Amino acid sequence: MNPGAVDLKACSDGELAALTLGGRKDAFAEIMQRHQAPVYRLIRGLVGNVEEALDLTQDS
Repeated sequence: MNPGAVDLKACSDGELAALTLGGRKDAFAEIMQRHQAPVYRLIRGLVGNVEEALDLTQDS
């Protein structure tokens, strides 16, 4: 691992947000990966349609 590298999996969401604001696209991808499943479950519960929930989750 690079000496200046950051272990994104070990970062808090706040740390990832700060890295994202600093231009780290990989940090944003980590945030999205962490929260995609809970967001999908919430949307699916609200709309009641699997395909629509998948589309809305992808759009968010």
